[in-house]
Amino acid sequence: MMDFGIVGLGAMGGAMARCLVRAGYTVCGIDPEEAAVTRAKATGIVITKDLCELSQSAQTVVTCLPTPDAVVATFEMFNQTTPPQGQIVIDTSTVSPQIAMLAGSISTNSGRRHLEASMIGLPAVAEVGNLFLFLGGDVKTVTECAPFLDTVARGHVHLGGVGAAAKAKVLNNAIGNANMLVFTEAIVAAEQLGLDPDFFVEAVCNADGAGMSKVFARHAHWATGSGQPQPSTPINLKDMKMLTEMLGDLRKQTAILGQAAQICENLDTQAGMVRAYSDNLRNKARGGWN
Repeated sequence: MMDFGIVGLGAMGGAMARCLVRAGYTVCGIDPEEAAVTRAKATGIVITKDLCELSQSAQTVVTCLPTPDAVVATFEMFNQTTPPQGQIVIDTSTVSPQIAMLAGSISTNSGRRHLEASMIGLPAVAEVGNLFLFLGGDVKTVTECAPFLDTVARGHVHLGGVGAAAKAKVLNNAIGNANMLVFTEAIVAAEQLGLDPDFFVEAVCNADGAGMSKVFARHAHWATGSGQPQPSTPINLKDMKMLTEMLGDLRKQTAILGQAAQICENLDTQAGMVRAYSDNLRNKARGGWN
């Protein structure tokens, strides 16, 4: 019996798997991408090509999947197998609260205990076990997942039942995305007011005042219009679509978040969010902001 089975060995799942191996745990994994499998093998992860086999050969299963459809399909497959006694499934996939709760329901109905663990952090952070996790599930399951939580994350917070973590992550990411839209407007406005946008960004960073944040430091330079095009940021746009679905009628009371989500819906999904929005604003400025 393996200590952990990882479903999804991509940038985040693979990083967590490697952290667990380095900590001395036995880990098996599965992924459809050959590059991910090759890297996993090289770091001591036992590869299986059978999801059902994995679900029956690990005491704790961790899912880290790219789409809602992949999450649902994986959990429905689990539902067709008999789990080892006491097995816990930890879902770290970024999905809406509705999908998170559906996965938890399927998991529980199949005789497994379930923990939702929404990841906060980039792949480089995951690689060194420095994620922060939002958790949804019961207190007993959280406690029993300590070996996993202590290995892959610098900390965690238990927010309630399954679905609570997804709600918190969507809102957390919405704050960051709305911030990007606001500072993009400020940078383009600075340019229209005669300031050099690169110097303005440098000034805000160096001042380290109210306008400064990790998000600003990481992304503001994409709004200056200089340098290389921003890489595509489909995850940001995916987050804002989930926000729209989650808020529903609350959008009437959350005008700024609602407007931010609407702006993102109209951006080029192949372009980086900050660069795409700054280009839109500059085009409007050429027409007199009409």
